[in-house]
Amino acid sequence: MLWRNRFARNLPADWAALKPSLKPFGYSGQNPRFSYDACRIPLYLGWSLTDPRPYIEPMVDFWASGARPSAVYDFQTGQTGEAANAGIHGIYQFSRWMMTGQTPRFKSIRNEPFKYYSGSLLLLAQAAYDIRLAQAPFSRPPLTG
Repeated sequence: MLWRNRFARNLPADWAALKPSLKPFGYSGQNPRFSYDACRIPLYLGWSLTDPRPYIEPMVDFWASGARPSAVYDFQTGQTGEAANAGIHGIYQFSRWMMTGQTPRFKSIRNEPFKYYSGSLLLLAQAAYDIRLAQAPFSRPPLTG
């Protein structure tokens, strides 16, 4: 299903509807974008799949493409939105670790005004990292050349 729910830049949409053929199309009740809902996908894949890299690569590439990770990509305009909060940045760090093996550098909640959603995402990203490490020796993907 995730493979079929890819739009611009191969990113998944926050919301999609399914045709009877199970082909996703943009959900008319929401803005067609990759942002605060779809950003959680790497967490779920990191917990559930042995090798989530093929699925998360477009997200890691998107977050790494700017001077700083963006929270939003609008499929209609191709524009990015505001900078990623600490939670989305944490998911990016966790995802990049799954792709490259580079140790994540999570932001501290103490250094930012507390926002429930951002704080929750950051804690989930840190927990996902800890869980994958505990699954050694096959928790972290091999470094790519």
